[in-house]
Amino acid sequence: MKYNEYIKSTKLNALTAYFNFFISSILIFIASPYIIQFLGTYYYGVWKSIQKILDFSSVTDGKTSSALKWIIANKEGDSSLKSDKRRAVGAAIKICLFFMPFTILILVGLIFNLPNLINLNDETSNSLLFNVGVILGINILISPLLAIPSAILTGVNKAYKANAVRILTTILLNILTVSVLFLDYGLKGMALVTLFMTMLNALFIYYVCKRNVSWLGLSKPKRKELKLFFNFSFYIFLWSFIEKLILSSEIIIIGFLIGPKVVSNYTFSTYLMVLVISISIITGSSLTPSIGKLLGQGNSDYSSKIVKVFRELIIAISVFFGAFIILFNKNFITIWVGESLYLGSNSNLLLVLLMIQTLFIRSESQVLDLSLNIKNKVRYGAVFSVLSLFLSITFYHLFENKLEGILLGAFLGRFFMVVVFKKMVDRMIDIKVNFKQITFLIITLILSFWLSFYFNYDYSWILFIGFIIIYVLIVLPLLWYFLISVDTKSVILKISPIKLN
Repeated sequence: MKYNEYIKSTKLNALTAYFNFFISSILIFIASPYIIQFLGTYYYGVWKSIQKILDFSSVTDGKTSSALKWIIANKEGDSSLKSDKRRAVGAAIKICLFFMPFTILILVGLIFNLPNLINLNDETSNSLLFNVGVILGINILISPLLAIPSAILTGVNKAYKANAVRILTTILLNILTVSVLFLDYGLKGMALVTLFMTMLNALFIYYVCKRNVSWLGLSKPKRKELKLFFNFSFYIFLWSFIEKLILSSEIIIIGFLIGPKVVSNYTFSTYLMVLVISISIITGSSLTPSIGKLLGQGNSDYSSKIVKVFRELIIAISVFFGAFIILFNKNFITIWVGESLYLGSNSNLLLVLLMIQTLFIRSESQVLDLSLNIKNKVRYGAVFSVLSLFLSITFYHLFENKLEGILLGAFLGRFFMVVVFKKMVDRMIDIKVNFKQITFLIITLILSFWLSFYFNYDYSWILFIGFIIIYVLIVLPLLWYFLISVDTKSVILKISPIKLN
């Protein structure tokens, strides 16, 4: 496949993923006030806590779909490896079934301990937690097998096909969720809708995969291939656990130490930040299959250029949305669901810093996965994740049981993870961190935090949208002319492929 074709597929992947993200974001924005109205902040916090706690059980599923995605991407540059890809699919299914009993054991332990893991009041019955936990547990248990067709499409650089399906099922999911809550089916109704939509989405994506992947099938893997797949999948599994700590530890600690109501506040205060993290993941998922193919072909020049573009886009996303959230998050939440659900300026700044940390960690991690040798990534990630948990709990008590202590501890614990991962990628592809762009990011965040104290937040949606327009008109040109390079501009505008010097 020529370089222009790599870029074309990458753009299609990105465009459909961004469109799906946009639709999902709009639907969640519209549905969330109704969900809070029907459930209340307490039960909404219970729902989010159950999701995050049970989500930890998914780390024992072997992460076969993630491993399969990168293995296929690495082999996609050679059309003669069709049988190898089929054996990779067979290995994915076999390893997935191997890990399933471990997932069941973890799920059972977590479900029966939900009352001990959430700081509940007398309103919540243990039977409700058990029923919701079982339904969501089944969803987690079957998800690895159902995710294999989507992983195949991503590996062959046709993720846009799966994204098109997700757009439709996302719309249906939000409609059904609000409907069951309106009919007073509560948390159990939401859980059943989640399970149903997981199965429906997988069925549609399998149909699309069957029609668009000529080599689709599975073969019995060779012992050597199974061992290699298992080893890679095992480290993906370990890294998945670390990612859960990175993405979920704060909300679980909050639910355990403080309670479900603050979990609701945290969820709504981080709404925009979760969307930004999704944007970065979409960007990475769109670019990394092409990087994987180029690395598999030994084309270090092109892969180095794409990684530089990837990093630059992540920094641009961090600058644009980081400053925006610092300036406007309080007003957005106040108009959307009420000021009582906003956590405060200091917590907001710390959450933005954690968001940017997560963007850097996830983006560098995605590139490291392409090497198919992630032992060191997992080792360093484990050390700094444990340190982050320890500091979060310690700082919570040092700061007199305040939320800011949890957030500051998490940030400090993960700081060196960012530094180490970037150095590992630099050695892997022979590139260097652009400290000029990092400096631009830091100055922008400091200036935004200072300006946030001079904003009057008592205005309507119309004025708020007006401020957003002004912000975009000022910040985007600054990013375009002072941060984004010619190579990245050429990719964004689809003018020409990245030029090699």
